[in-house]
Amino acid sequence: NEQNTLYLKSVSADEIILKQASADRIITFNDSTATIHFGEGLLSSIVFDDGTTWDKAQIEQHIAKTVVGTFDNDVVETATANQTYSYTLDTGADTLIFKVLDDIDNLGGNSNGEWTDFNLSENDKLDLSQLLINNNGNLQEFITVKDTQAGVVMSVDRDGSNQSTYHSQELILLTAKHYTLEDLMASNAFIH
Repeated sequence: NEQNTLYLKSVSADEIILKQASADRIITFNDSTATIHFGEGLLSSIVFDDGTTWDKAQIEQHIAKTVVGTFDNDVVETATANQTYSYTLDTGADTLIFKVLDDIDNLGGNSNGEWTDFNLSENDKLDLSQLLINNNGNLQEFITVKDTQAGVVMSVDRDGSNQSTYHSQELILLTAKHYTLEDLMASNAFIH
């Protein structure tokens, strides 16, 4: 019973997305276009820089569930706490609604995910209205974005930067997009 462990130095669990492609597993990184491919069941564990360890069962549990949209205006809600999703919603003015699935969690029970075809010109929207607490309309207190090789990583602080109950955490990667927070706000990409 051979033990194969992958050590990810300088990487935390919320900085990756784990996907499935046939029998392969693929790790993508929020801040890079680099990927790691491995076969199903070939890793016994993944160890992250902070000591977090995923065993075989946890690796399988963290595989992003793929959500595919239509050519219409799709409205998709997060539904399962701590489940990672990969959204490909196709054309149309699509809306992704982040529900509160676990009230004590920094992301309301939502896990870091990705939207592979988010597009401002199609009027796609991110609905954070259930997630943000005491939102006074100043989104800069609640949302930050970081432009990376892989795209824009959006982080959310549910109660704003001036409160201490929740802390900013990466929520979603807008794959291959390089928008600023100002671009997203000017296009009314947020429902809040």
